[in-house]
Amino acid sequence: MKEQQKAIFIDNIKSKCSVDEHMAKELADSLLEIHQLNTGINEQTLVSEVFLTKFALYLKIGKEIALDWVRKNKDLDTPFPSDAVENQPAKDAKKPVENKAQVYGAMTVGRSPVNKALNQLTNDLLKEVVERGKTQKAQKLRAYIFDQLARRLEASLSQEQINDLYNRIRGTGDYTKSESFSEEQLKILKEKVVPELKRELSDLSNGNVNILGLDVSREDKYAFDTTNIFSVWFSNNPAVYMPQHVKTQVEKTAKLNQPGKTRIVFSSLCLNETAQIDFQQWAKENNIELVDIDSIDLKSVSETDAQLLNLAKDELEAMRKGKGGNPAAASDLVRWVDVIIGESSTYIDIDLPMNDKKVTVEVHSGFPVLLNMGSALTKDGQQPAMENPAFNTDMIAYSKDKEARRQIIEGVAKKIIARYENCAKYIEESKNEELVRLKNSPGYKLFIEKTDGKFDLCALRAAVSEAHQDALSFATFFGAEYFAKTFATQELIPVIKEAIQHQNQELLTSVIENHIEKQHLNDYPKTPDGIKKLLKSFQGIVYKPLVMEFSGPSAVSSSWVEAISGRSIPRNFEYLAEPMSQPLRVLQHHACVSGKANFSSDNIPKWCELQSDVEKRQQQREDGLSWLPDAQEKLKREGQQAKIEE
Repeated sequence: MKEQQKAIFIDNIKSKCSVDEHMAKELADSLLEIHQLNTGINEQTLVSEVFLTKFALYLKIGKEIALDWVRKNKDLDTPFPSDAVENQPAKDAKKPVENKAQVYGAMTVGRSPVNKALNQLTNDLLKEVVERGKTQKAQKLRAYIFDQLARRLEASLSQEQINDLYNRIRGTGDYTKSESFSEEQLKILKEKVVPELKRELSDLSNGNVNILGLDVSREDKYAFDTTNIFSVWFSNNPAVYMPQHVKTQVEKTAKLNQPGKTRIVFSSLCLNETAQIDFQQWAKENNIELVDIDSIDLKSVSETDAQLLNLAKDELEAMRKGKGGNPAAASDLVRWVDVIIGESSTYIDIDLPMNDKKVTVEVHSGFPVLLNMGSALTKDGQQPAMENPAFNTDMIAYSKDKEARRQIIEGVAKKIIARYENCAKYIEESKNEELVRLKNSPGYKLFIEKTDGKFDLCALRAAVSEAHQDALSFATFFGAEYFAKTFATQELIPVIKEAIQHQNQELLTSVIENHIEKQHLNDYPKTPDGIKKLLKSFQGIVYKPLVMEFSGPSAVSSSWVEAISGRSIPRNFEYLAEPMSQPLRVLQHHACVSGKANFSSDNIPKWCELQSDVEKRQQQREDGLSWLPDAQEKLKREGQQAKIEE
């Protein structure tokens, strides 16, 4: 009787589901088990297409999970929920159907009229920017010009124009044979793309670079005091002013910097009375000057300084309350406070070691504010090497010329403040990959709806942190598609959507446990704490841009990036190492802090370092970003343990 029933189940399964023989038998065995449990489910439901489809997917997670779903649910033959559980607006569901052609390859390969026109423009521009006789350099430059004309034209065209140009080249669509550029396309080339590129190529010896309205000077007319240094440390533990390993580094730096001035910016509101007294005593013993941001009279400083200090204080208050504040963001902000910078000084990340050999007390450069910069070279053996510049704010030098310095500081500060004051607008317009994913997530859309788009950055960070507490919060915030991509397969999306709809924490946790087992993730036990630890390991991906894009290197360097290209472009972009990287060479020699301070950093590439070497060095590093939430929690625990041991 049992075998007969099983055979009936197998026949029904094969007729209604696209499964192999093995899965059909496994499903049939499970159906028999359900049948014998006297669950009250009629046989008609058991062999329905909807039930079998759903049950097969649940079975992929685990047999017990599938049986538990049967026991607990009444809507077994109800189809999976639609995309509505993702809270997707109706407009998102309707994507316009269009031919998204890419035209770069079509322009640069073959002998079409477009290719010939592009070659002619390349030759004309080459004659204008290169001296006669320099043929070897000109050949490299010619390839670069041709490549850039094609790339920049494509970037300047709408998708409709790209489709039209593609059809012109291929002789398809409305065109019976290959044709050259349209008048409009040629106008964009001649009036926008070519002049832009010509400006960048002209005057190779000078490479004019203008940042926030100020030209970089090759005369190096700005003076810097290398002996006046400051760092920032905002404690996340009121009883511990600084961890021991940080203290050890600072003590060494202060000693090596003598007779220069070493300062540490801190917040007294982040420390209890005992920790403040201990901090003052330690600083005195090590000839370190403490600067308390909570003691600065905001009425006596500039409006920009006051705005930056208030934003930093808001970050620290939210940190103390566990509401998304970040000490690194607060540190980013106070680096641009003029009253803290003083006469002339250099900001240094507190963990950067001092060089054995010091530079002179006073150095000169061509820009009043120097960032840490570098670049990575990508070589594939066929195309000319490409140079990808990098910027960081782990070292910043501020010149003695207060007026010139103020212009740059004000420009940077205004950008940062604008991003803080218009978080939703910046995220909406951002091309950062993780911010794009964030803004498209159901959780962010719900957050926008609840706050009417008026929220502070700390509140958003808190919401993101909360979304990494357990399986249900993660799936609900980021959506079934991302949850499946991270922990399962795309075919389980319907199951995950249903679990989100019914707030089925147990099932979603089982999916993650399954993932841990299959991937052999031994560092993450299949316990609530282990699951949370695994989820927290993903938190930095979306958390990082909520600091770096608003106050960190990405926010600051955007001004420098625009200066190089003459237009607003993404932070990561490429230039030829030679001979077309003269704006970068100007920055390297006249606006970079490297070699003009007593510190070195390996947080970004050295100038013209091979990309393969950069990746190798990064893989060997054991330290991560100390300001991410999990690292901050670890620092807090270490401080508490050290206090107990005392």
